[in-house]
Amino acid sequence: AILESAADDGHTLLPRDEIISRLKTINLSPTLPATEDQFEIHRDRLGPVVLACKLAKDQPAYQLDRLAITRDMIESSVQKRVTKGKRLEVNIDWRQEIDREFKDTPAVPGSLEDRGRLEKAAALKELAASRFSVLIGAAGTGKTTLLKFLCRAAAINDRKILLLAPTGKARVRLQQATGLEARTLAQFLRPLRYSSTNRFSSRAM
Repeated sequence: AILESAADDGHTLLPRDEIISRLKTINLSPTLPATEDQFEIHRDRLGPVVLACKLAKDQPAYQLDRLAITRDMIESSVQKRVTKGKRLEVNIDWRQEIDREFKDTPAVPGSLEDRGRLEKAAALKELAASRFSVLIGAAGTGKTTLLKFLCRAAAINDRKILLLAPTGKARVRLQQATGLEARTLAQFLRPLRYSSTNRFSSRAM
């Protein structure tokens, strides 16, 4: 239950000490003996639903088996794209698009605003051309803005877009940010189990 709750928040696994900490907040009678020793004693009985794994410096962690299977499926697909896929040709002047969107905000050459736009334009160029890429950044750095630019560009939108999120909450957020329909990974990978996916149109990103 702890791992399922964490998955809803976007965590595909949890460190053992974090699981123990969360278990201790659950009001149970009798109290659950949540200790590292208990995990070691019953480690082999957690499978197949819960799998043991390790984080950096061999820190013990656990994850749901279905998420491990999903990870392997995604990894296989990504590796094929990375090793065999050719870069896409998307002829868009991203800096011009950004300047048009923020025409009321001055961007003096060499200013912080100008450097920020150059960085965003470079990121959009790479995202559009890559078969697989990862966009990361701290909160407030413009990830959502970049995603909206990418999704609404005619050269991309005309070829259809598939938006996938790891959890239901993330799916709603993604949908609100882009104005496009999105699915969870589970809905996409197991369409027969999640009948609501029949309402979504087919889009590819």
